[in-house]
Amino acid sequence: MKYILAILIFFCSAILHAQQPSISYLMCDEAKSELQIHGSFGNAPGTVTIEDTTLGVVSWSDSLIICDLPDSGKGAGGGVIVKNLNGMSNNKILSIFYLGMDRLFYQLIDTGHFRQYFFTFGIRWFVNWRMDILMNDSLKTDIPFEASRSSSCTFIKGGFDHVNPNEKFHWADTSQYGDSTFSFSGKLNFKNYLLEVLEAKLRFEIA
Repeated sequence: MKYILAILIFFCSAILHAQQPSISYLMCDEAKSELQIHGSFGNAPGTVTIEDTTLGVVSWSDSLIICDLPDSGKGAGGGVIVKNLNGMSNNKILSIFYLGMDRLFYQLIDTGHFRQYFFTFGIRWFVNWRMDILMNDSLKTDIPFEASRSSSCTFIKGGFDHVNPNEKFHWADTSQYGDSTFSFSGKLNFKNYLLEVLEAKLRFEIA
């Protein structure tokens, strides 16, 4: 009887000391449309949700979970929670940032009597990205980001009322881009309230 009691005590103690999932920080791989969850999770696979959307788990280890991440819509951002047999993790927020801007190009016309700059064409950016703004301790370091696939970039010709949605660039990873593509990356420093664009690449030909 005492052996059975000892086994039960050991079993209950193991349950009480089982590793409850804990998320340290989140990172997005926009090129693969994947979410990387860093922390301590144990080796028993479970589920990952963003708000009320369950994500597909690509891989699970004690320190890293990789999930499929929608580019837009439900499950693209919000509160991330990990669950398994050992319990439920803390709630980490995957924030979505939006940025719109226009890059205009002008031509100098010199008639001999006066000089004027005329608007010839432009580029309109609507970019967004996802990040965990609390991924580092005390926000002491810059947080890198890359525009998500749901970002867009289009031509502006003849004025802002002539934006043609069919004349658009296609998203590309910052490490690989080709004809009629755009890519956008940078870093945010919330301690100093700075946004730095590292790369904003366009590749196109104007006839």
